[in-house]
Amino acid sequence: MIPGLEWHELTAQVSPVGYEDSQELSFSTIGEWRGEFIYEDQKVVFTAEDEWAGVMSVEEWTQD
Repeated sequence: MIPGLEWHELTAQVSPVGYEDSQELSFSTIGEWRGEFIYEDQKVVFTAEDEWAGVMSVEEWTQD
């Protein structure tokens, strides 16, 4: 993790790909990055909306 940068999740969804017994899961999340740091003695604060989506195997999803 980068100091001063945080992810704030607004929505998330995980579902099997195709059938309920699928060995793959699709996921999506919508949120925003929030940052705060000091630059040349000035406090800088920002937010940036972002969306992530993809497909993973059940095995990948359950790994620690």
